[in-house]
Amino acid sequence: MDISKEKILDFYLDAIKLKEIMRRGWLQKGLSSAESVADHTYGVCILSLLFATIYKLNVPKVLIMALIHDIPEINIGDITPLDNFPSGKKQILEEDEAKKIFSNIDDSNELFNLWMEFEYQLSEEGKLVKQIDKLEVAFQSFIYQKEKNINFDDFYSSVAECIDNKDLHYILDELQNRLTQIKQ
Repeated sequence: MDISKEKILDFYLDAIKLKEIMRRGWLQKGLSSAESVADHTYGVCILSLLFATIYKLNVPKVLIMALIHDIPEINIGDITPLDNFPSGKKQILEEDEAKKIFSNIDDSNELFNLWMEFEYQLSEEGKLVKQIDKLEVAFQSFIYQKEKNINFDDFYSSVAECIDNKDLHYILDELQNRLTQIKQ
């Protein structure tokens, strides 16, 4: 991938907007302030690094997927299930935005292709990162419930439906067990 310094500058100035975009699901659930999309992405990256290493997957590929997975939200924001946005329409919108954003920096489509591999879980790496993207929500729910004593138990069941990896399910179950212990 041959990238000019000018394209790097422009891409980063767009990507850094993710620091300012709050994860709307938490705001919709009543929190007055919430993590940013960039905060979430950091959590996805850390978990992806650890699990990709354990599973001996292509770590650079996994980390790129984790870093870019929410890039479309630069322009469309954080669309949540509570927005009642038709699922297929959301996916088309995100795909169009990803293609547009990545084409500004990558003529080879390498980044867009990795994003698609993540989005549609077309590889072991894509499947892992997609499921970790969901699992990270459970971690953040755990943190908010612990710190703010707010019930977000419904997040665990929605995350559980998206995960079929036994190790990620173990982590999810363990988070729930620890939360139960805290509440007692």
